[in-house]
Amino acid sequence: MEHPAWSCPACSQATRADQSPGELICAHCGQLLWLEKSGRAGKAKQIRVPWEAVDSNNALALQELLTDASRSVDRLLVDLSAVDLIASSGLAVFVSVQKRLRPGGKAIVLREPRPFVRKMLHTVGFDEMLGLQ
Repeated sequence: MEHPAWSCPACSQATRADQSPGELICAHCGQLLWLEKSGRAGKAKQIRVPWEAVDSNNALALQELLTDASRSVDRLLVDLSAVDLIASSGLAVFVSVQKRLRPGGKAIVLREPRPFVRKMLHTVGFDEMLGLQ
């Protein structure tokens, strides 16, 4: 299945992402953008945020990626292991996606943040508002 053309958040190239069952990979750089899983808790997609900083330069791209990935899943797992800093524009993306998911009983879970990012997410209350693993 071919995904519509868009800018890859990893390489910033206008590209088409090739989708094989359960995953989305950028056709230009080969970055795995999401991995879909099914289990007892329902259907989930894991997204790896590819930037060291999530800020106004890439918040829109993150919003598009998470919005697209959140279709037809019960949980959206966002891997923050590569992220060193999240600016307010990045935090707003997570709030926006959660507000859209919550009425359908769906959730966003932020996973594997680095220590500084984890502390910042705790300070602003995201560990309670969103899932944090």
